[in-house]
Amino acid sequence: MKLSIVFTNDWELFGDGSGNYFQIQKKPLYDFFEVCENNDIKLTLMAEVLQQLYHHKFSVSNPDLEKVAEDWDRTIQDTIQKGHDVQLHLHPQWLGAEYKNAEWKVNIGISRIADLDKETIHQIITNGKEYLEELIRKVKHDYSCIAFRAGGYYIEPAEYIIDSMVTNGIICDVSVTKGLVNKGLYDFSNAFSNIIPWITSGKTVTTKDLNGKGIIEIPIFSEIITDSKIVWKFLPELYYRLFLNASYSKDDKSWFENRNKIKDELYPKHRRFYKTNEKKNINWLLNIIAGKNAIQLDYDYLPPEAFTKLIARIFKSKEYNKLQKQIDSLPVIATGHMKDSPDARNFERIVDRIKKEFGDQIEFITLTQAINNIKDFLNYNGNKI
Repeated sequence: MKLSIVFTNDWELFGDGSGNYFQIQKKPLYDFFEVCENNDIKLTLMAEVLQQLYHHKFSVSNPDLEKVAEDWDRTIQDTIQKGHDVQLHLHPQWLGAEYKNAEWKVNIGISRIADLDKETIHQIITNGKEYLEELIRKVKHDYSCIAFRAGGYYIEPAEYIIDSMVTNGIICDVSVTKGLVNKGLYDFSNAFSNIIPWITSGKTVTTKDLNGKGIIEIPIFSEIITDSKIVWKFLPELYYRLFLNASYSKDDKSWFENRNKIKDELYPKHRRFYKTNEKKNINWLLNIIAGKNAIQLDYDYLPPEAFTKLIARIFKSKEYNKLQKQIDSLPVIATGHMKDSPDARNFERIVDRIKKEFGDQIEFITLTQAINNIKDFLNYNGNKI
């Protein structure tokens, strides 16, 4: 059985609507394209479509927004023509956004899609799917939008979202990371698996539907480890050595320091509203000193050796050995955000290391390919698994 790495990327402006599209979305994307072309890799963009719809809405009276909206469309079509994948991503804070004094004013109070009413949820999912399909079918007639990721991973409670996905023919969600918790916003600590896809329905996407009805959930791969957020912040070299048995080289340090510097300049911390609602009490303090945390397979935040150490754990896991004779290809979802990568250097080094360490045990595929590969294994057609 091969592991099929799916490099998903949430393609969007910063959460408060700030950021220069050409700088934080387009430029790094084409850097990634170059690495992909050299290594026979395909990306999957999770394209934030509400952002694009509002750029079109205000472009009538603003030539700069018109340039962005038109380039966004061309870039998405070019992405498909290069053989990559594009699927749906939505941040509802764009609903009712205004553009004033050359700045977006988004509704940060409605950042969770699950907080919207049923009709609004259905409307924005339908509009997002239709927009992508109408745009992309101009260059690829058989394209279908079949996957979704909720902005900020805020998919629960999921009942109305799943209902709309099913109605629209969107059959897969990739919002869940087992073990990831943001108090008051989502809790994936009891998700069915950190790697094995499942069929889910109802109010939560974290449980397996024994009737085999609903949608496919393919989790972002994660490992739950006991670590220290304080050590990670101030002593990253020690952190990776202690908790993942991985190195943190001078090249790693240089890239991450530069990445953090650029992001702080482009998106200052006082503008970031994606914060946990957890109270900063003694329990909070003890957890950041030493606590259990989910480490995502994230190519923006993991140095190359740490990234491959996580992949190596899959090969040693009970889940992998259990599935050996049941499936030819197991999808492994990796994640990233183009706005968090000023260039593709860390991604390139990760790819190089994966190829050297695992060879033909690993393949790189799109999310659409992963869904098609996994449907038979899950017996997805409303049948019992």
